[in-house]
Amino acid sequence: MFDLPSTGSGKPVTVTTVAGVEVKFSLQTADADLIRLRWSAANTQLEQQFQAVRSGPSPISQKNIVALSGEIYDLYVNKFEENPGTPDDWAAVKAFTRAALEGRLLSPPVLAAGAKDALADAYKAFGRDLTAGVNALPETDSREGLERRFGPLADWVLARHHLVIEDHSRALLLQRVGEALHEAAKDLKRNAGGDYSPSPARDRFPPLELHNAISLSDLFGKWAAETKPSASTLSSWRGHLRSLEAHLGEDAADVAKVEADRIVGWKDGLVQQGLAARTINEGYLGFANAVFNYAVRNKLLKANPANGVRVSASKKAGTKMLPYTDAEVARLLGLAANESSPPRRWLPLLAAATGARVGELAQLWGENVRELDGVQVLAISPAEDGGTLKTADS
Repeated sequence: MFDLPSTGSGKPVTVTTVAGVEVKFSLQTADADLIRLRWSAANTQLEQQFQAVRSGPSPISQKNIVALSGEIYDLYVNKFEENPGTPDDWAAVKAFTRAALEGRLLSPPVLAAGAKDALADAYKAFGRDLTAGVNALPETDSREGLERRFGPLADWVLARHHLVIEDHSRALLLQRVGEALHEAAKDLKRNAGGDYSPSPARDRFPPLELHNAISLSDLFGKWAAETKPSASTLSSWRGHLRSLEAHLGEDAADVAKVEADRIVGWKDGLVQQGLAARTINEGYLGFANAVFNYAVRNKLLKANPANGVRVSASKKAGTKMLPYTDAEVARLLGLAANESSPPRRWLPLLAAATGARVGELAQLWGENVRELDGVQVLAISPAEDGGTLKTADS
C-alpha cells in the first residue's frame, strides 16, 4: 500500500498492490511533474517496507497499538461521516464486529478498509433483531474471528507505517482495531440518524510515536550511495564502520539508540589501542560525524551523537611528518628497479617522476599514455572501471 502525494488543491491518493518479482501499480496521473513526485514517494515507502521486513518483527508499546487502532477509527469516520448512509448499515457493521470480538462468530465476513457490510448478510447471520441474534450465539475465548475480520485493517495500518510486529503485539492490535471499528460504526450510526454531536471516542486515541529503525550499516550505505565518496575513502571507512559496529553490539541495528556516551567510549577504546589522535579525529570520528550528520539532514536522527567528540592532543616537537631523504629515495628506487613484478617496478618510479598518488597511478589504463605536442604524457583521470581521484585538484 502506497500513499501518493498530490500538488495544489488535489488530494493524495492511496494505492494497493501485491509484491512479486516486480511491484506494479498506477501512479494515477499523466502529469510529468506529479509522476516524478509520486514515483519518488512510492520508492521511498517501498525501501522503508523492505527495511522493516529485513529488520524482522519488533515489539511495540500498548500506547502505540492504541494509536494505530485510532487510525482505523479515523479511516472510517473521515470517509463516511459526510454521507453515512442509513443507521441500519452501521448496525450491521457493529453486529459482525461485536460477534468477532466476543468470539461468537469464528468466520465473520472479511472487512477491507472502507467497505461496509451488506445488511442482508447481517440479517441472514443474526436475524432481524441483530442485538438479540448476536447475544444468542455462545461467547468464547477464540480469537480466530479477529484475524479474518480485522486482519486486512491491521495489515493496512502496519504497511502505512512500514511496521512488522511480533505475534503477541499483532494479537493485541487486532483486538484494539476491532474496538476502534466498533466505536466508529457506533458514531456513524448516530451520524446517519442526524446526530453529529462530538464523540468522546475521538479523544481517547493517543498520537503515534515511533520511528523506523535503521541500522548503522544501512545508514552508511545510504550515505555512500548519495555522496559517492572516492574508492579509497569508501574502503577505509568500511573499516571504521566495522569498528563502531563491534563496539555498539546490538545497538548498531538502530542508530536512534546510539547515545553520545557510546561514541565517547568508542573513542576511548581507540586511544587505548594506541592510535594517533589525528587518525582517530580525522578518520574514525570523521566517518561517524559524516554519516550521523547525513542522518540528521535526512530526518533519520534528531541529533548527531558524535558531535563534539574528539581526542585532545597537542603537537610535539619532532613528530611532524617528514619528507624522504635523498638516500631514502635512492634506496626505494633502487629496490623498484630490481623488481620483476611490473606494478612493484613501475609504480614507485612513476610516483617519483610525477608526484602523483600511487592509487591514482595504479588505476590508469594504457590509453592514459598520450602524446601532447610531441611529448609523451600521463593523463591522470578517473578510471573507466570506477576508480576516482582523491580531490578536484588531482
